[in-house]
Amino acid sequence: MNKKKNENKVLILLAACNGEKWITQQIETILNQKNVNISLKISIDRSTDKTIEICKKFAEDNKNISLEFNNNDNSSAANNFYRLISKTDFKEFDFIALSDQDDIWFQNKIIYAIDIIENENVDVYSSDAIAFWENENKKIYIKKSYNMKKYDFYFEAAGPGCTYVFNNKSAIFLQKFILENYKNLKSISQHDWLIYAILRKKNFKWLINDKALILYRQHKKNVFGANYGLKNSLYRINLLFNKWYKKQIINIIKIVGDEKDQYIFKYFLKNKTFYKFFLLVNVKDLRRRPRDKFVMFFILLFGLI
Repeated sequence: MNKKKNENKVLILLAACNGEKWITQQIETILNQKNVNISLKISIDRSTDKTIEICKKFAEDNKNISLEFNNNDNSSAANNFYRLISKTDFKEFDFIALSDQDDIWFQNKIIYAIDIIENENVDVYSSDAIAFWENENKKIYIKKSYNMKKYDFYFEAAGPGCTYVFNNKSAIFLQKFILENYKNLKSISQHDWLIYAILRKKNFKWLINDKALILYRQHKKNVFGANYGLKNSLYRINLLFNKWYKKQIINIIKIVGDEKDQYIFKYFLKNKTFYKFFLLVNVKDLRRRPRDKFVMFFILLFGLI
């Protein structure tokens, strides 16, 4: 039975580091979410700006905000999220969502996701987003809501992690999996990709929605950002030639894959001819977007992964 409005208890996990330029606006858009009971937990990596002071002031003024601090210089956004997920008690919350420090949420972002999860009987929600460049006064619609494929989670994320919303069951399972595999997670530099792979492989129902309710801020400090423009394309091409993409796929399969998937993929990743041919024939199952399937075919054909 669905709860009435304002009764759903939602925990937002926000990873922060040197975000003084944007974090105030992001926290305000989280606190202004409509028709939900919001709690916000912020994990702050070592910062040299006023991020800590800003967050402390918010926590003093809002009892539903809690903070934790990490002084490890070798941390990353992904590791910050892994810590947040592993150290947080989810039992009292109906839904859990992830947040970056620099985006802008529409007021109905969370309640819309909850309605979709409940009405469509799914476990996890993610969505399209609107990328924006504040200094250039430019916005681009980022579509991620193509039909999911059999193996797409081994080759891409569901979209920006800041769109992810989990029901309690999927969040608790995710936490257990992360705790059991924590030592291996540092090899995965994109938490949103790994999370998608874990929950898809473990048969949780995931829905990628076509309604964008987030302004996904683009700037020089983005860890990855939107795949748009020549600069971002060249950056991804460089990652491809440096075997970063291949290494991420291998590590995700090692962490998430069952015995059957390990068997299917391990020889291909060593450039064995038969398994390379198998994936070329089945390239339609590796990526969601039609254009990406075409690109993947040539990446496989020329042995770039």
